[in-house]
Amino acid sequence: MDEDVSEELSGNQSRDGGIDYFHADKESEVVDILQANFSENLDAIVQIDDLNAFFEVPDRLKNGTASNHVFREYQEQYKEATTPELKTRLIFVVAGDVAESLSYEISRKSRELAEQTTFELIQRKDLLGLIGKRKSPSCSLDVVRGEIFDAVDGESEKTVASVPASELARIYKEIGSSTLFNLNPRRYLGPNTISRKIRETIQSTPDKLWHYNNGISAICKSFEHDKQRSKLAIDDLKIVNGCQTVTAIGKYRGTIEPTATIMLRLSKVRGDDEFRNSISANTNRQNKIRATDMSSDRKELIILEKLFENYEHFFWERKRGDFKNLNGVRQAKYTKQRRKKLYVFDNVTAARLKLAFVLERPDLSIQMAEDDIFKEDGATKHGDGKSIQPFSAIYKGADPKDFIVPNIFLYLLRQIETGTDEERALLNLAIGRYYVIAMVGKALRTTQGDRKELEDRIIESAGKYDEDMIRLIQRLGMFVRSIVPALRTVLDPKSSPSEKKKIYEYRPQELRDKLKCNVLNDWYELRKDILDTNQIKEPLIKDLEELFELSV
Repeated sequence: MDEDVSEELSGNQSRDGGIDYFHADKESEVVDILQANFSENLDAIVQIDDLNAFFEVPDRLKNGTASNHVFREYQEQYKEATTPELKTRLIFVVAGDVAESLSYEISRKSRELAEQTTFELIQRKDLLGLIGKRKSPSCSLDVVRGEIFDAVDGESEKTVASVPASELARIYKEIGSSTLFNLNPRRYLGPNTISRKIRETIQSTPDKLWHYNNGISAICKSFEHDKQRSKLAIDDLKIVNGCQTVTAIGKYRGTIEPTATIMLRLSKVRGDDEFRNSISANTNRQNKIRATDMSSDRKELIILEKLFENYEHFFWERKRGDFKNLNGVRQAKYTKQRRKKLYVFDNVTAARLKLAFVLERPDLSIQMAEDDIFKEDGATKHGDGKSIQPFSAIYKGADPKDFIVPNIFLYLLRQIETGTDEERALLNLAIGRYYVIAMVGKALRTTQGDRKELEDRIIESAGKYDEDMIRLIQRLGMFVRSIVPALRTVLDPKSSPSEKKKIYEYRPQELRDKLKCNVLNDWYELRKDILDTNQIKEPLIKDLEELFELSV
């Protein structure tokens, strides 16, 4: 780079915004943010202020101001990538060691991060395994006697064997993660549903681990199978697929029973870097199986898919990938003027819409995990202690309008040109939008007119995206503006008007935590009561009435 750019980006956090590497992957909905602290002799010292500043980077990307054009570009990319499902990975690299005295502070700060944000610290010991192609020390693995298959072909030698999980935990500790996984295309993603399920299986049903897990893939320079002792002697072992599995096992603190085993697929690669890299790339291209995938063939979703065929402009994607597999002409039908989010539905997003709009539980729209949405048995309790049987409540006997109408309003809320920082703060949080949708749904159900005709008119206007939709956006803007004073009241109920904190003055995580802790529920329940008793006197409700009259 030229000298001007080099000077602009070198070592001044106020100018580079504390970011040395930024990448937003829209397809996987993951943003990686990295800050590096290097020294020539690998003895860099980390100060607590450095770490604190880095933990604040997501907030600065969302709400901060920047004179540096590089940081402004990062802000634009971050805001464009932001969705309720967006995952942010903070990675702090130091060419030295972090003092033990900072460990507690790092742990505390990590716990305070937003639910979808993770923090990873890479120190000198990790870097040594990441630099170049550091060789793994020779090791041996016990294999389950009789559960091994050896084969030889012209290009590579290969074996498939069942390996005790305890053996994987051992080599994880002996070799070290940075060396063992330095050919793996991604590092450990932190505690998540997958690692939790692995730990639960090891603890409760260890004999089922082999059946429930996809196994791991590894390469090496050579291996020998000692059939008498049921051992594999391996030179330069590298795990190229299975980092999450092996790390979860390696970090397990309890006793691992001998019945807990994993399938190992091992290939000997004779100095062919291209072949070795292709093994790593191709074994990591499978997609994670989600709860929505496991439930996609349930009869309630099949019925909904059929019912959606009656709505010309709207498409129900029962199985992930259905939309991508449509031919180009049919895809274009549902993505006019780049409005795919308005016309194409997936099982999970649709469920969250109905929770708010029909079931009057906007808190669950955000708080309920995907696994809970598709639960088949029993009721799930959240927040206020009220229980709900998610899948049947959301999908059984559902009308497509239960999903289409709230999605229209969700889409239009994103189009509002907000006039104040407070309005933006409310709408930039998904939980704020779901409360707005819940109030719209309540008002719609208490309207004096023909609700069915009103919904049909709204759906018809959305299908064409005509002038009524533009006017509807304007009315929604008025509605949002009427919510802001009420929201300010419930956020600081004991403060005087002069002391009340403005919504945009809350840090995003602080505001999100307040809304998720049922603070907004007080306001929401009050408005529900007003609608129930038809006390249509407050400006908030008047705006709703005018909004719907305009639509009719």
